[in-house]
Amino acid sequence: MLPKHSQLFTTLLLVSALGASPTLLAADKEAPTGKAPAETPAANSGWTGELSFGVNSMSGNVDTKSANMGLQLNRETLPWRYRVAAKADAMDVSDTRISESYLLDLQADYVLPNKNYWFGYAGYDANKFAGIDKRFVEIAGYGMNVIDTPKQTLGMELGLGARQSTFTEDFGKENEAIGHLGADYSLQLTDNTKLTENFVIQSGSENTFTMSDTALEVGMSKKTSLKLNYGYTNNSKVFADTKKTDTNTSVNLVIGF
Repeated sequence: MLPKHSQLFTTLLLVSALGASPTLLAADKEAPTGKAPAETPAANSGWTGELSFGVNSMSGNVDTKSANMGLQLNRETLPWRYRVAAKADAMDVSDTRISESYLLDLQADYVLPNKNYWFGYAGYDANKFAGIDKRFVEIAGYGMNVIDTPKQTLGMELGLGARQSTFTEDFGKENEAIGHLGADYSLQLTDNTKLTENFVIQSGSENTFTMSDTALEVGMSKKTSLKLNYGYTNNSKVFADTKKTDTNTSVNLVIGF
């Protein structure tokens, strides 16, 4: 059950999105991206998005299976912009689950005439194998365009908010105020090849969470591409027998719509 103030924050974001669209879909990304809002030619454009998934299976002395899936939706009705993202991944070794995590993000931006923006963000994630039964984050802040050219973009976000964490193994709960720094970089290498980097730090008195997602995406057609991802997450505070850092490398098929 979300804390009351977290429920209110999330409800406000959803109400804003519903007010701009007759239908709200559920959707992929990791913490607020710092991504600079793009111009849209239509004042009431619909939802766009992408579905990504990848699987891996190895057999022999050790049987290993892994899968991940992500969904991201975006909508721009200037001056408003909305993003909904969801992601899940899991890994089994010899029929024993060794990794499983879930992520859900909601973000609403109010775009200013200079393309900078105010934003509100609400997020949920869970990773029991990292000691996190559930974690909620709410942030309000300001986003800026640092670089905006046809081939290269860099956006940054600064914000303040709150985080509520519930840990596994009866380690209790933590509620804390946090500061947020986000950066989102994109470089178009060729007509069909793009390099992206998403970086986030959320720091409070109890824990500093750091996330980095680096991706190389190669387009195969107008709507499909292959994406090589390297993900890194770090929590400064962990409990016994839990590592501070997790990394993940994956190759995914991406379908746009």
